[in-house]
Amino acid sequence: MRRLMTLMVCFQIFSGGVSAEVFQLETDLKIVLPQLAAPWSASTEPPPAMVEHLVEHVLEEAAQKGTLLSTDQARQVALKRAMNNQLFVANEDSGAHLLISFSRLEKGETAPSAKTVAQSAQYALESVADEGWSVISRRQATTVIKGAEFAQWVSIEYTQDEEHSLFNGIVGFASPYWFWFYATDHLKNPHDQKFLEGLLLKIGVQVAVEKAG
Repeated sequence: MRRLMTLMVCFQIFSGGVSAEVFQLETDLKIVLPQLAAPWSASTEPPPAMVEHLVEHVLEEAAQKGTLLSTDQARQVALKRAMNNQLFVANEDSGAHLLISFSRLEKGETAPSAKTVAQSAQYALESVADEGWSVISRRQATTVIKGAEFAQWVSIEYTQDEEHSLFNGIVGFASPYWFWFYATDHLKNPHDQKFLEGLLLKIGVQVAVEKAG
């Protein structure tokens, strides 16, 4: 089982007295989200609907390679992929979701510059071909995330398996962590796009600073 502590606290943190939820992902790392209302929810475990969607893709990939997998085997692969993320925000009704993941710098690894973060975001834009997406449009811009040194916003409108979707993501760095916020909207609910775009920019990153001595 992952060593992952979750702390959900409601308190007055945003201007205007808006309540928030805090998730402690590591001993020195917290994520702050505005308090969510149904049908949206946040969890450190992947939503069942997302897992089942991944299971279908795993089975399709296996079939294309001529590999025979049982549904249980495909589910194990799907769960492993999903758990590369540390926090999940999802609308279970529409399937729209936000994946949040962090990666700590290795010992001796140099912190990225603003240019390096921008290059990483550019790579994320270009790598969509590996996902089998047919890109309609894509954009990239510098953005600001509370608690982060650098952040880049990317947006991709695409089709996959004849399904029209919208991807919005933020690639950034909050020392000593790289982070990725990846939101996918399958356009099933007209309110999801605005919600996800707003949510991405309201996320706060809190990294505890070690005290000298």
